Amino acid sequence: LFKAANEHRGSEASRSCVAPLLSAHFPIFRKAPAAARGRGLAALSLLCFAAPPLARAMTTVIIVPGNGCTPVNKCNWYGWLHTELQKKGVKSVLRDMPDPYEAKETIWLPFMREMGADEHGVIVGHSSGAEAAMRLLETDQIAGVCLVAACHTDLGEASEAVSGYYNRPWKWEKMKGNAGWVSQFIDETDCFIPAEEGRHVHANLNTELKVFSRGDHFMVSEFPELLEHLLEKLGVGP
Repeated sequence: LFKAANEHRGSEASRSCVAPLLSAHFPIFRKAPAAARGRGLAALSLLCFAAPPLARAMTTVIIVPGNGCTPVNKCNWYGWLHTELQKKGVKSVLRDMPDPYEAKETIWLPFMREMGADEHGVIVGHSSGAEAAMRLLETDQIAGVCLVAACHTDLGEASEAVSGYYNRPWKWEKMKGNAGWVSQFIDETDCFIPAEEGRHVHANLNTELKVFSRGDHFMVSEFPELLEHLLEKLGVGP
């Protein structure tokens, strides 16, 4: 019923379509007194036409953690964000990643597709998860990507190089062509990643930039600024 009503959004017959729908789906509506039918029609009209479009409701947010984060629901802000998005009616996917410590590209990218990373999905990637999102974006169309503490080199760390993300040039133009939008959170006093790393990503990917100076690599239990930003991008009220 809601789907049919949404198909008439914005048309001249938008509200008049609701009464026939009610009559067709609920025989009791046809037998109700006129006043009661009017109240029912008004209530359903309000629900149908104040509700967000179905295309928005289909969006899935995929939360991809940094390496070493397992169980993921108890690490950093991931579980908190997952819960807060669900409270707002946003479909959110948070799963323990295979190969959580080395975060290898050959394992993580196929798993992210299984999680729903596609043209209807929004990826929130933190640290290694941000690099995984960027590599996926080189080949796959993604509705939106939010990079948190992203870098573009392995920083000379063998434990990072093993992931495979840093062994070839980044295809920035491919990424820009495949993304509906890309935003980025940088910590200029990040305890792990020099600010120049994030600035390089921003300069090449033309991200919507959110700059902080907190020194914690965004390793916190709650991240309200990120939640607010995502809700704004999804068109969901506070």
